[in-house]
Amino acid sequence: LQKNSVIMTTGDGVGGGRYVGEFTPLNFLGKKLEFATGPINLSRRTGAQLLPTITLRERIDYYHTIILPPLDTNDSRTPGEIMQDWAYIFEKYLIQYPYLWHFWDEYDQRIERVKPTNSHPC
Repeated sequence: LQKNSVIMTTGDGVGGGRYVGEFTPLNFLGKKLEFATGPINLSRRTGAQLLPTITLRERIDYYHTIILPPLDTNDSRTPGEIMQDWAYIFEKYLIQYPYLWHFWDEYDQRIERVKPTNSHPC
């Protein structure tokens, strides 16, 4: 990052049922689902902007990447509040392009793991 490079990380934070790092429950597709807060922590430690990025497969040999405006990572906001912004963006694209997410098979298991909180309005 000091060399003006880019780091890409997944926002959903889970694959193969492995939870690594800190997670927070977020509103997602009408349920509570845990998402990793690592991207927020990395952004705050380094001062780097956090740009939501969506990659769409348009043809078998062609992908289109959309880089959205940076999330507000102001220190007055909790990692959960910031990741909720990201989850709303992801949800919007996922509804339109459901093939984007490779973890539908884990969706029900991840919902069951979460204990609902009052930190975000339903």
